[in-house]
Amino acid sequence: MANGRRGGNVISTSSSSNSGNYTIEELQAQLEEVEREIERNGQSDALLAEAERLKEAIEELMQAKKDEIAAIEEAIEQGMYLDKVYRARLEERINELRAYISLLGTIRDTIHDSLPMSNNHETASVLALAAEKVFGIATSGSNFSPRVENAANRLKNVTQGVVNSASHYLPALAGFCLTAAQAGDPITITTGNFYYTKEDMLIPGRYPLTFTRTYNALGGREGVLGHGWSHSFDIRLYQNENNLHITFADGHAEQYSRIEEGFYVAPLDRKNTLIVPKKNEQDEQDYAYDLILPDGIRYRFGQPGESNTCPLLRIDDPNGNGTNLEYEANGVLLTKATYLLNNQWRQKISNKYLKRN
Repeated sequence: MANGRRGGNVISTSSSSNSGNYTIEELQAQLEEVEREIERNGQSDALLAEAERLKEAIEELMQAKKDEIAAIEEAIEQGMYLDKVYRARLEERINELRAYISLLGTIRDTIHDSLPMSNNHETASVLALAAEKVFGIATSGSNFSPRVENAANRLKNVTQGVVNSASHYLPALAGFCLTAAQAGDPITITTGNFYYTKEDMLIPGRYPLTFTRTYNALGGREGVLGHGWSHSFDIRLYQNENNLHITFADGHAEQYSRIEEGFYVAPLDRKNTLIVPKKNEQDEQDYAYDLILPDGIRYRFGQPGESNTCPLLRIDDPNGNGTNLEYEANGVLLTKATYLLNNQWRQKISNKYLKRN
């Protein structure tokens, strides 16, 4: 039993195990530390509970995507889709769904293996990063079926709750909205990608001719303007056995799968058509492939050169107007872009500008 006597600011205590004198301030400090430890434990439990909610929402979306795959495969097996083009699109959808499932599974396993961390700050950091990555995946991969969309929306709501909880330990996240981050310029918060575009030249007119540069940090391409850079006419087609890959001016790439002689199917989220054009005596160039967009714009690619690369030689619109592109002998460095209005020369960007910039 301890006996205490106040003497100024000193309390004397004694017991069978220890004895000592403590000031009131020291006892208050010890009590506050105990209270902080209890609070830390409670907050740590709250963060771990958020982690479990996040993993459950991830698994729900993964299961919805797996069910979508099963439904598509069953429909194909029963012969419900006989059209070869549509079946090819469905197979592309299955591959895309599997890719999303793999990404989600990796993040879920990372959360499971990483937590708990040594302190709440590190735990909050891991959860916030995982939430941002998952939010981006849920946003870009939800346009499949109502069930997938519902699971994706629930996951996005959970990720915002995780970020809100993490902000107690990471003040920089206070008030942070994941939805707004998707539109961040020039950096996309969820992926860390830096994306920048700049219009360098505009020749006005009824059909203006422009030259625009684009930088895409995640594009990974080596363009004539440098790593990650591309320009308005830097669109190329690459041959790879039964598949063709096209890189576009904004830095993104698309794969087209061959389904029959001279005809290729576009990725599921695209409505483009890629064909091998018939020979036309009126054509000034020997075109290998035509990419036709839904609005009628036609990109015409030449025969393959270095590394099985087909350069873009001409862009036609539905009204008979076009842009001819000329290159140096290697077919890589663009030297001139000439605009034709109803096949009559009107405007051009010469190699003097292209080489200077």
